[in-house]
Amino acid sequence: MPSQVKIVRDKQGVDMCKNHGHGRLISDIRSTAQRELCRRPDIPVQDDGSVRSRRAELNEKDKDSLLALGDALAYQMRYNEALEYYEKARNAFPNDYVCHRKCGARYLSVLDISSAQREFLWCLKRTDDELDIRYRLALCAYYSGDYDTALLRFEECYALCKSNGEMYVAVLYWHIQCLVRLGRSVKPALEMCCDRLDCGHHIGYMQTVRLFISGEENIESVIENDDELNLSIYRYGYYAYLLYNGRKDEAARELDAVLELNTYFSSFAYLGAYAEKQRLLKRATEKLRTFFKEQKRIALAFSGGTDSAYLLSEAVDVGADFKAYFVRTGFQPQFELDDAIRLAKELKADFEIIEVNALSDKLITANDGERCYRCKRAMLAALKQRAANDGYEVIIDGTNASDDISDRPGYRALCEMGVCSPLRECGLSKSDVRELSRRRGLFTRDKPSYSCLATRICRGEEITAEALERIERAETFLNDMGYYDFRVRYADRCAKIEIKRGQNNKFQTEKHKIFAALSQYFDRVEQSDILR
Repeated sequence: MPSQVKIVRDKQGVDMCKNHGHGRLISDIRSTAQRELCRRPDIPVQDDGSVRSRRAELNEKDKDSLLALGDALAYQMRYNEALEYYEKARNAFPNDYVCHRKCGARYLSVLDISSAQREFLWCLKRTDDELDIRYRLALCAYYSGDYDTALLRFEECYALCKSNGEMYVAVLYWHIQCLVRLGRSVKPALEMCCDRLDCGHHIGYMQTVRLFISGEENIESVIENDDELNLSIYRYGYYAYLLYNGRKDEAARELDAVLELNTYFSSFAYLGAYAEKQRLLKRATEKLRTFFKEQKRIALAFSGGTDSAYLLSEAVDVGADFKAYFVRTGFQPQFELDDAIRLAKELKADFEIIEVNALSDKLITANDGERCYRCKRAMLAALKQRAANDGYEVIIDGTNASDDISDRPGYRALCEMGVCSPLRECGLSKSDVRELSRRRGLFTRDKPSYSCLATRICRGEEITAEALERIERAETFLNDMGYYDFRVRYADRCAKIEIKRGQNNKFQTEKHKIFAALSQYFDRVEQSDILR
């Protein structure tokens, strides 16, 4: 096995990877994926000049005219619409190879695997490019989760691409992916790697192979920042590397990172990540629903945030025997309670507010390093007592699989009080919960994570009702001005505002107005150096 793999890359390869395939970089990849993969025609997209021109010239009896409009739509990533015209061409010209090949490619782009496989099998009997079709048939098996079949099909591709370095390294990449999913050693794949491969524009595939050979992890420097197509390929490969090395929590976060990249959602790596995520989500939600069906008398610690809101919705849908409790301490802003009340009413859930005066506990208001732990224990003790009085024995909360419990003092209190975190136990991350909340139409689906107001006050400075009120008023003002996921930090009657990097330009144009408005609450107002 070689100790180092050399990468051959020329200017043409760089240009190709920046303009690869039928896609183009877009700003909202999630909406595009929702529109195409989830069949969401309610997410509109306007015709570009090419589509308008092809529509105007369309002759539905002419194959080339139908395919040209399909190509123009596909270039805008409107694959389901493109298929309408490809299918018309294929049906009118049933023996035309190009029509079947285009249908197969776009079925694959929207993960209609059975239709894609049907078209590629038809093409396989008539093609001069056997590698192209066999490679896509292997991807069909991989996307459907049939890794044994995918492995066999990718192995068949090696003999067809010995003189094609770009395809050889792509096959090698997917060979590795299959072996990882099957829980096998990747050594057989790495032994297929030669000392020198001309990978052309397939940089992401080659970097993944290098990672498995060397074990050197360096995501930031392996791919150019503006080459997000290859970055998505490499990061999906890195996800496999983490799985292979038993680092499951890191792997889960990396899979989410692949799907959040602003890249071609129709890249083969993105589609692999998307298909795999859907299978993982299905298993996780089935496990969660089983939990709610099997547990009796459940008390939900309901904060009104995204995670506990999804738990509430799932519990209602399953018909679980449960009750939701909102513990009000004086540290939460009013909107959190308002959201909790609103969702409970919308879902017709059994709901109760428990009052805990955290400001009366000097150990909590002293605001030392144990503040969060002590406050959480007080909240849970009150909830547990009320739930027991109501006959509820199992206490659950919304801690998810991507929460960093090493940095959450309150998590220690959860463990000590015997609280169950079903989202975490089922492997559902924050991004998973947001996606599942979107599917349910919950208004909390995109709600920013929001820690309590006490976290705004500098450690060691006493927490007072006056300080909390000033902070809440300031954050309400910023929210009304259109800011989100920000913080107003407080120390000695002075405020420092942390703004999201993407909203910094807006803030710079409005900061004098903001500072003037907030000066009624604080002796001094300034922007923090920290951009969230």
